Amino acid sequence: MLDKSEKIRFLERLRERITFSKPMKPDELESAFAQGMIRKLDLEDGAYYRGYCRNATVALWSASKSCFTYMRQKFDQRFPETICHPEDDNGFDLFIPLERATPQENEIVQDPQRRLG
Repeated sequence: MLDKSEKIRFLERLRERITFSKPMKPDELESAFAQGMIRKLDLEDGAYYRGYCRNATVALWSASKSCFTYMRQKFDQRFPETICHPEDDNGFDLFIPLERATPQENEIVQDPQRRLG
């Protein structure tokens, strides 16, 4: 098990390696899988994953919605935000899942109907 500083260094190294063009090229997905990104079919519904996107390093997978949700902090507001897996590239930011995770308290996705302050 990596301690927090080792995990941060690990994620930073992977962040540099797994990148996608816009629009994504077909071979980029296979390259990302070879580098450790988890395929959608291997994700477990309701599980949290450590990985990265522009605004988070932990996100909750929903199989029924086919997307991740994470807690976004923007100015003084905290709210759930959804994001696609790279297999569903929509031209916006994507969450790159690398491993199952146990979320910290501030990473647990709250009720999406309730805005958090």
